[in-house]
Amino acid sequence: MEGHRFNGGLPFYMEPGHNVGILCHLSSIVCRSTTNRMAFMKNEWSYKILLTLCLAGIICLFPSCSNQDITRRTSVYSQQSFTNQTVKEPVHVFTHQQAICARGYHNVGLTIGLHRNGTVSGVGFHYVSETASWRDIISLSAGGGHIVGLKANGTAIAVGYNENNQTNITTWKDLMAITCGVVHTVGLKQDGTVIATGWNHYQQCNTSEWKDITFIAAGYAQTVAINKDGKSIATGDNQYGQCNVDNWHDLVAVSAGFYHTLGLKSDGTVLATGDNDAQQCETDSWTDIISISGGSLHTVGLKADGTVVAVGNNDYGQCNVSEWNEIIAISAGYDQTIGLKQDGTVVAVGNNQFNQCDVENWRDIGIPG
Repeated sequence: MEGHRFNGGLPFYMEPGHNVGILCHLSSIVCRSTTNRMAFMKNEWSYKILLTLCLAGIICLFPSCSNQDITRRTSVYSQQSFTNQTVKEPVHVFTHQQAICARGYHNVGLTIGLHRNGTVSGVGFHYVSETASWRDIISLSAGGGHIVGLKANGTAIAVGYNENNQTNITTWKDLMAITCGVVHTVGLKQDGTVIATGWNHYQQCNTSEWKDITFIAAGYAQTVAINKDGKSIATGDNQYGQCNVDNWHDLVAVSAGFYHTLGLKSDGTVLATGDNDAQQCETDSWTDIISISGGSLHTVGLKADGTVVAVGNNDYGQCNVSEWNEIIAISAGYDQTIGLKQDGTVVAVGNNQFNQCDVENWRDIGIPG
């Protein structure tokens, strides 16, 4: 259950030897100030020569723009570091940072939101009140009864149930990302390794040998990751095939529901495996998806146009998202769904037994910085 925020900007990197720096430098000379520009243009022939060079340079920079199979190099952002990854169009920039998170389990329902000033708001589960004193948070996640926050200095903080040591993360450092399963917690370090703590009955915390990881997600009793090659790896409970992801590739994001696992491909399509009793894995027809999130028995997808799609169990109306628009982030909880709008407000549908959908007064929700 992971909500992944889409950052609107698309960095475009030129390959070495394209003389971009020279062109930019010359352009800055021309446009630096009105005085310099007028002085430069007094020399008509110099101006014409520079204009000719710039135009020639631009033509050389884009020799294959007509190629339909053009590959762009994007910057895939994981909290505090950038990793270059080559993917086919359409290309989006994804981030591990979560500004909203919906979770819960049976008699627990909770929703948390990160304000742009690094503080946290929460509704539902009584432990959310203990996050009021948190500061300098850059991402958050929640489990069945615990809440974690990633701080700007790469450390982590947690509150909530700890019967399985799922909140024993105060010694963690150099973190890029953090995510919660129902009763376990997983952290991605800056060196690409993964640490985990909590309930380990199904070996969902056996991640110590993982290397070169760029993305993580945790479900009920499974942990899933993407490596630098865009391939997936998983450990934990596989009763429903939720860990059968070895053949997945070209991934930019993953999300883990209770008993199902989702993979977002670079072409905007979605893979799914695991329990499908409520049709929560029926994502084959989805296109133009930029973010995914798996709930207990439902799946939610954010489209490039800011609309949202959902499949699966809808007993509480948690899939009633067809009228949402201007959404930039999503999160599927136990039986609720929340969406972050461009203006920093939050919308929610689904079970509200514990007030986990009472987010209408939240403002300025978003990733700090």
